[in-house]
Amino acid sequence: MFSEVRRRGYARRRARPAMASWPGAMPLPRGSGYPGTGARMNVLTLTQPWATLIAVGAKRIETRSWKTHLRGPIAIHAAKTFPAHAKSFCESRLVCRALGWPECPATLTQEWLDDNARHIRSLPLGAVLATARLVHCLETETIRSHVQPFTAEEELFGDYSRGRFGFLLDEVVMLPAPIPAKGALGFWKWDDPGRKKEHHDYR
Repeated sequence: MFSEVRRRGYARRRARPAMASWPGAMPLPRGSGYPGTGARMNVLTLTQPWATLIAVGAKRIETRSWKTHLRGPIAIHAAKTFPAHAKSFCESRLVCRALGWPECPATLTQEWLDDNARHIRSLPLGAVLATARLVHCLETETIRSHVQPFTAEEELFGDYSRGRFGFLLDEVVMLPAPIPAKGALGFWKWDDPGRKKEHHDYR
């Protein structure tokens, strides 16, 4: 059972204004795919901090070297591994700002490095963090002309090299708490263990 404070906080997150609809977005069939509906979900695994950047709404496009025809509800999963280059990326000012962490001071201090390391260790690993709706897949060369606004943060949080693809996400909702799960390459199927008991918390 979740506390009333957590429930109220979750309600506030859901009540935020929705992002503008993506170009070419298709409406979802009612009552299928999201946790609590009785259907298995397609899941996409991301390394941290990119998984959390999506969960908090700071990253709306996931870039990959392969395209997908999948549309509709998906879950966002944080990989169990956390490589050194990804931890170094967490020192970026834009990443710290997006996650609500103290930004790197003009003069680097050991105190800030220790605090940043503590925040990095707090990122959940090997767990489902959020749900979203995958509404489009575009070649990276076309994203800047189709997606507005295309921010400096969005560009930093993805790899928009030629020949890659961007998965456009909408209706991102962070779960009240991470749900442990094993990841896999590509899209994989997940049975939410709490969907029958706590389905009202995940809709």
